[in-house]
Amino acid sequence: NKVDEHIRAGCPDAVVKSRKNGCTQKGCREKEFVPISCKLCRQTFCMKHRFESDHDCPAKKSGSANAAANAAAAKVTASAAAAAAATRQRQHQQQQQQQQHRQQQQQQQLSVFCGKGRTKRRVGL
Repeated sequence: NKVDEHIRAGCPDAVVKSRKNGCTQKGCREKEFVPISCKLCRQTFCMKHRFESDHDCPAKKSGSANAAANAAAAKVTASAAAAAAATRQRQHQQQQQQQQHRQQQQQQQLSVFCGKGRTKRRVGL
């Protein structure tokens, strides 16, 4: 295996793995094994600068985070309102159908045959 070959050769070239997850804060050179991203600006930071208040977050300064959050909330609210309206409309249609069905049943129950003829006569309540 490659590790054994490397050891037998006397470790000719030292292999140093670089960590790619460097902090993007100006002046910071820290690197993390696991990327830590800001939720607002989506940039990678170290543990010290991971929060919006700890780094120069461009989204925080421009207010675009608030605008994006407000737009997302408005979108969710609009879709929820549309779903609620559709539900109300379905319920109303179901109620109308049930009412029509009940009226038809009542008309059938109130219609009786007269004794001699084939004509139907509606009996009032």
